[in-house]
Amino acid sequence: MSDAQERQEGEPLVLVEAEGPVLVVRLNRPEKRNATNAEVLCRLYDAWVRLDNESALRVGVLTGRGSTFCAGMDLAEIGRLREGVADNEWIVRLRDEPQVILGAWLKTFRPSKPVILAVEGYARAGGTEILQGTDIRVAGESAVFGVTEVQRGLFPMAGSAARSGTPWRRRCC
Repeated sequence: MSDAQERQEGEPLVLVEAEGPVLVVRLNRPEKRNATNAEVLCRLYDAWVRLDNESALRVGVLTGRGSTFCAGMDLAEIGRLREGVADNEWIVRLRDEPQVILGAWLKTFRPSKPVILAVEGYARAGGTEILQGTDIRVAGESAVFGVTEVQRGLFPMAGSAARSGTPWRRRCC
């Protein structure tokens, strides 16, 4: 599916499917280069909680639909969040459950089971930051990573500036 194509009407912005013991979590906003918005953050967080809670699931795989893994946060959504615009259920949920935001990025909530990141195409800003919360990262030949928030005068909130308590630090130190 190319980025110019849109997802099917009624499809959620994140597809979550259990395939045996594997929970496949697929960003499904290719028309926006899988940029995250409030709905995507809520659905990602819910997927990680599901992975943690369902005993039949053993591993999660995060990937994206289209030619871009994730362009980071949707800049239009950032503006709406800053202005306090709560015009849909997803933004209301982020306001009422602030832990969802960083939990979705695997910064403050980590499932007890491994999460594998499978990247094709661009992983910019938050698309690069989320990899820091995963256990295994697989990059295809087309993968390009970058912490690009500074180009927009933004701070990399999901952990690229500093991420403490990463698994390797807990094990080795």
